[in-house]
Amino acid sequence: MIPPVFAIQRRDAPDSLADAFRHASWIWTLEADSPYAPAGDRVFRRTYTPPGTLTSVFADIIMTVDDEFSLYVNGIYIGGTQTEGSWTAAQRFNVSLQPGATVFAVRGKNVLNGATGEDTTAGVLAAIEITHSDGSTSTLISNNNWLASKVIPTNFEQPHTDDSAWPEAHLISQYGAPPWLNGIAVPAPFIAANLPSSTFTAANLSSSTSIAASLSSSTSTAANLPSSTSTAPSFTPLPLSSKNLIGPIVGGVLGGVVILSLLITLLWFRKRGFKLKLSSSIFLLIWFRC
Repeated sequence: MIPPVFAIQRRDAPDSLADAFRHASWIWTLEADSPYAPAGDRVFRRTYTPPGTLTSVFADIIMTVDDEFSLYVNGIYIGGTQTEGSWTAAQRFNVSLQPGATVFAVRGKNVLNGATGEDTTAGVLAAIEITHSDGSTSTLISNNNWLASKVIPTNFEQPHTDDSAWPEAHLISQYGAPPWLNGIAVPAPFIAANLPSSTFTAANLSSSTSIAASLSSSTSTAANLPSSTSTAPSFTPLPLSSKNLIGPIVGGVLGGVVILSLLITLLWFRKRGFKLKLSSSIFLLIWFRC
């Protein structure tokens, strides 16, 4: 499974991926009246293999689909449309990657015009920045390098699925051109925070949208996450001082005075003829009262 990268959003950071998103193209399957399409689902795939000996570490993804979508990375569901009709606000995901090739798969859904029942515009718009183990990056955008299919095979999102017969995605228009123009809101970039132990699993969280609120588009500030190796705080005993010793000294002196007084009282009674038994009883009585 793909473990998530914990991240926060920061709006004052440079955002090269947002710039790439604004240079991406709307894509869909080829339709008779493109960019209008009948209601229904379509699937899209893009496979990325890092160059040379590099290893992919994580991917920063900005995506929207007119009207709805689900995003998968190497077969794992990452996130998708949360509210019907919210496609005018793109979503952002930050996902850690496994070594080797990475398959990005999208299931898009188009919905008919509720008032007229007519076909509506349909399209996928995406930009993906992949960071490698040496810190270098590669950027993918939605274009005709993606594959698209009207037929949805079982396990379409899985890396092992054979997509060799899938046609290229149909290129509709670049961002900013009709019919969508440039009215898509873009979330702020994610900045990775301190990560917990490597034993943390993907079952805890699958996408950065779940992290923030699922972390989607609100402004956040950096905060260190607690370490999984944190231990209970240690306590250092206070050093002894002259002030600390006053109490025990005074108590010892008073105790000595009391004992001496009891001995004197016992001798006084014995000199006046009382028996030892009576004197002992008085001694004990006085002792217990003290």
